[in-house]
Amino acid sequence: MNNKNNANQTTTPTPSLTPSSKSSWPLYLILAMTLAIGSVSYQFLTLPQSLTAGLLFICIAFWATTLVPAYWPALGLFAFATATQLAPTQVIFAGFQSSTFWLLFSGMVFGAAINHTGINSRATRLLMLILGNSYRGTIVKIALFAMALAFLIPSGVSRIVLIIPIIASFADHFGYDQDSNGRKGMLLAAAFGTFLPAFSILPANAPNMLLSGMTEALYNAPFSYGEYLLLHFPVLGFGKLIMTIGVILWLFPDKAPNQAIQATIEKSAMTKVETRLLIVLCVCFAFWFTDSLHHISAGWIGLITALVCL
Repeated sequence: MNNKNNANQTTTPTPSLTPSSKSSWPLYLILAMTLAIGSVSYQFLTLPQSLTAGLLFICIAFWATTLVPAYWPALGLFAFATATQLAPTQVIFAGFQSSTFWLLFSGMVFGAAINHTGINSRATRLLMLILGNSYRGTIVKIALFAMALAFLIPSGVSRIVLIIPIIASFADHFGYDQDSNGRKGMLLAAAFGTFLPAFSILPANAPNMLLSGMTEALYNAPFSYGEYLLLHFPVLGFGKLIMTIGVILWLFPDKAPNQAIQATIEKSAMTKVETRLLIVLCVCFAFWFTDSLHHISAGWIGLITALVCL
């Protein structure tokens, strides 16, 4: 027995805490290139400018290669810039003074609250009930549902990660195999339906947030949620969605689904938590849509709503 235990102990490998040379060479390459860029730029720039150039390069390199989680380079940027006084503290943290940052933060809280209360599952079951009449109707309803998610979940990647597995399971239930046009059309309607119209909804994706934040920081001209939506959504949002649906139906025609989904959905009343969250979100959206009347920034409205959710 003791011999057996000793054998097991001797044969069990001990995990190594040092990274292998094969996995660590991109890190060494990034550090070497950072030093090279800093040294070369020092010949033409001042020391603070050279440090800033090297710091920005190493952050972008880590974000592009995903060697470490994305928040590590970002926090390192703030820590190094503050500790070395590359710029005044109020300049380094100026982004947190922008309402755009808090609009993005509130959108993340909304997404977490929707998942926590189960409203996302209820919306999925609702989608199960309305799909399945015809192929054309299925594509239209999927695209509209995907666009509606852009008003609730601020991240395009999060929306696609949420909706694609659901639509894939629906395609299997409808009898569309892996290479069928029906499956491709359903997946494309979900992906493009939640991605393309989102550019006309201010807090619906990262590029809008960057544009709004830079405009507010550089020109002191914050965007209005309602005016931005009214200006862009009719054509660049809803019009683009209609064109996307038409192109999908033209390029990927298919027969009607083999069987309609008979959803075994529990006809239960909404819980108090779900009802409260819907009321809070509706009030928030009402203030967002009318921000041109009361002149309260969408970021501060979102922050107050996020605090209520939390």
